[in-house]
Amino acid sequence: MSSALRILTTNAMIGVTLPLINRPPNTPRLDNVTALVSSMDALNRAYKNLAALDQKEGEVKAEFDRLSALLAEGDIEHDRYSRAVYRGLSYAAESADDPQQAARYLDARQYSHPTGLSVNQISYLEQAGNTHRIAERVTPELRALFASISANGTTVEHCFDRWIVAGSLIGELEERRAAVGTEEDKGRVSASDIVRARNAWIRAMSAFVASLELTDFSEEQKTTILANLRAAQARAARSRNKLTSAPEAPLEA
Repeated sequence: MSSALRILTTNAMIGVTLPLINRPPNTPRLDNVTALVSSMDALNRAYKNLAALDQKEGEVKAEFDRLSALLAEGDIEHDRYSRAVYRGLSYAAESADDPQQAARYLDARQYSHPTGLSVNQISYLEQAGNTHRIAERVTPELRALFASISANGTTVEHCFDRWIVAGSLIGELEERRAAVGTEEDKGRVSASDIVRARNAWIRAMSAFVASLELTDFSEEQKTTILANLRAAQARAARSRNKLTSAPEAPLEA
């Protein structure tokens, strides 16, 4: 019995238990049947624990996805203003008639983007570290130079500040995302937590099925009571058979 139950997904375990605990209309209660009291109590506890862990796991995933979405937005902001600073300084250098002034713009660009726009292709943590390093080294003279260049009413200094802020935010978000699901995360659900909860459910369901045979329910009633469980097991078995019987890809000549 346990091996047949083990192939069920956690969601299937939760789904087949609920109608046993909260009986549908016009069906006999199970928790007041003497032969089922003990197994129903164990099944109810196992169900609640499994459902709580599944909910926590879902919340952890939702938080991870939320932080990932914010990181993607922050990365777009970072790259946008990084390009604005780089291209603004490039434009100023190209359009300057004074070679010395053009050189100052190019020196500033070398300060902000020593490797060009490849800075937009590095990891989130590297982007955060890069903008932190640049922010600590910027001088009042460089800021004045950035402020002297503008397009569409926006200065390079404004773009520079937005770039630095975006990099800092990326670093904070990546640190928070990295902590999701770790021991530092209070809402963490470990793989061993899920395994223990599933095993407890399997033991409880096995005991329930065995105890059901000791009741006065008719064979038809027993079949009806276990219908959802048997259907879930059949679906799981078919899915597993499809995976194990999938043809191997032919070898290339």
